[in-house]
Amino acid sequence: MKIDTSVDFDISLIDESQLTLRAAVQTVCWSYGQAGISAAKTLADAGLMEERHHLMIMDELWQSLRASELLVHQIDSITRLNRTKGLGQLMITHSMKDLQLSTDELTKIATGFVERSSVKILGGLAQNEMDLLETVFPVSEREKAMLVGWSAEGSMNPNTNQVSPPPGRGRFMLKTGSEPGVPFRVNLTAGELRAHNTNQAWAAAQAKVNR
Repeated sequence: MKIDTSVDFDISLIDESQLTLRAAVQTVCWSYGQAGISAAKTLADAGLMEERHHLMIMDELWQSLRASELLVHQIDSITRLNRTKGLGQLMITHSMKDLQLSTDELTKIATGFVERSSVKILGGLAQNEMDLLETVFPVSEREKAMLVGWSAEGSMNPNTNQVSPPPGRGRFMLKTGSEPGVPFRVNLTAGELRAHNTNQAWAAAQAKVNR
């Protein structure tokens, strides 16, 4: 791995049905990435390369936790040494429920990932997620209503067959500490839309109906 350039580990060729294998490779990639950052920090401290600050993105966190709850210990160790390395970190998962593990001890470790995060970015969430959020950080009634509203499905006009996007598409809320959440919206470029469109099969079927 080159330690002076951006790196992306692509594990998409491992079939989704092989959850344990995907989780194992995912965790190895995270650990390997952090090891590379540690090496870069050591070389910089010795004056052998320019000092850099890194950002590590740990996506699909649920995958490792679902394959084996005990991996929460490995993930926890990965996240605890970042400050001394000048390493920023993004941890991404679908739901607070992903962090509700079989024992209180394991759940406490997992929810600690959220507690230690100075910045939280939330998308649309179901009503039954709100109590779980409040176990980790304060959420106002207005913020709850906004997050739940964003979780609604899109709709289709039966007369025109025109589909309206879900209200929460591209909408997020930024939370820092106990400060009020700041809602914002993001849009994808045309190229990003093509790369990340997971609705192509349904869109093709709908196109045939509209002919």
